[in-house]
Amino acid sequence: MPGKGGSIVLIEDDASQRRIMQHALEQAGYSLYLADNARDGLMHVRSVNPRLVITDICLGESSGLELLLEVKTYSKNSMVLVVTAYSSLEQAVDAIRLGAFDYLPKPFSRDQLLLAVYKALAFDGLRRDNLNLKVALTRKGYRALLGDSHEMQVVHDLIRRMAGSCAPVLILGESGTGKELAAGLLHVQSDYCRGPFVAVNCAAIPATLLESELFGHTRGSFTGAERDYKGKFEQAEGGTLFLDEIGDLPLDLQPKLLRALQEQEITPVGGSTKAVNVRIIAATNCNLEQLIEQGRFRSDLYYRLAVLHLPLPALRDRPEDILLLAQHFLNKHAEGRNLKFSSAAIEIMQNYTWPGNVRELENLIQRLAILARRELIDSDEMPMHIRICNRIHEPLVVHMPQGGFPLRDIERQAIMQALAASDGNYTKAAEFLHVPRHILAYRIQKYGNKTDDCFPS
Repeated sequence: MPGKGGSIVLIEDDASQRRIMQHALEQAGYSLYLADNARDGLMHVRSVNPRLVITDICLGESSGLELLLEVKTYSKNSMVLVVTAYSSLEQAVDAIRLGAFDYLPKPFSRDQLLLAVYKALAFDGLRRDNLNLKVALTRKGYRALLGDSHEMQVVHDLIRRMAGSCAPVLILGESGTGKELAAGLLHVQSDYCRGPFVAVNCAAIPATLLESELFGHTRGSFTGAERDYKGKFEQAEGGTLFLDEIGDLPLDLQPKLLRALQEQEITPVGGSTKAVNVRIIAATNCNLEQLIEQGRFRSDLYYRLAVLHLPLPALRDRPEDILLLAQHFLNKHAEGRNLKFSSAAIEIMQNYTWPGNVRELENLIQRLAILARRELIDSDEMPMHIRICNRIHEPLVVHMPQGGFPLRDIERQAIMQALAASDGNYTKAAEFLHVPRHILAYRIQKYGNKTDDCFPS
């Protein structure tokens, strides 16, 4: 759950209601400061600068609206959730206009309370992440996309030139190449940096929910729509909307996205058209032109999204950056230990093809840092599949003499090399040779009754 760090100030003058809410929140693991009046509540706000303030809209002679204004004066970044009776709904709407995140109408269940708190703290987490991203990326000398290679210099130059435009950008690259980092760099260097950076993974949201997630919905527009919901377009107002895995966008939603791009307008489910001011950055690891030929992606949407292209190189195409990245990730995950790589370990990493790119590299380095038995990480600590891949690039043991060579002996030599590369493991040797395991076992039996018979004496 988001936001178990930080504190919550709960202001409720009804003792019974306060105890019920206190029990539910403390049982869920939240840290609470309690008050039964506005004065004591505000004292807590001033002293602890809480992440969230939960307050009743009516506090005896005090007004929750006046308290809200005081909270925003002393703790601008605190989220505020107002609790209201049905008769005070108009005041709740006023509270949101004055800066409250949301309201919770009485009566509410324990789950409804926890869900409202979860949403408020999740939003606060996203807001803080955006702020940290802006600070980090604008810090002198900081580069979110690490690399000194020519390929990465080209990427950074393109980002600088594209950032000044409001035109859509399509980021192309394999999984793990840093497409969201590139989008973040585009955002913080653009005129949209004062607004939010909102990311959506189009492949991670069920198709039935994606329209509502992108464009929002109105209360009662479908079963379960208990209140109006602002979609990602409205959440990104004045900023950047990053649409990751755009190739997985359902075909029936593509005309609506096209309209949003062309007209800068959206239509929430069950609602009326609204104007939006959002810069769109999309990304994919798919071949969209191929998807167009297959009828799975609209050509007009593609051309609208791809006004500017930003291709990201695969890690195997910039091996000179591997040492820089590996040491950066090692420092990040070393937890105070002075870990280093041996030259043999570095050579193995530079010879590997990295199908998972930078993400795969970081995952490997994190695992090595956790399991390292000594400060110098050597080649023997590298996973077997990476060491095997390096042996593929060694000179072949099969040599063709001028007078020819029997095919049987060539096959025997290939099996010998595969078994050597896999330390005698049949399954890995079979994968190495691209044959089923039982075929390899048959061939080994054919050339000798024991595995050792396949090795030269």
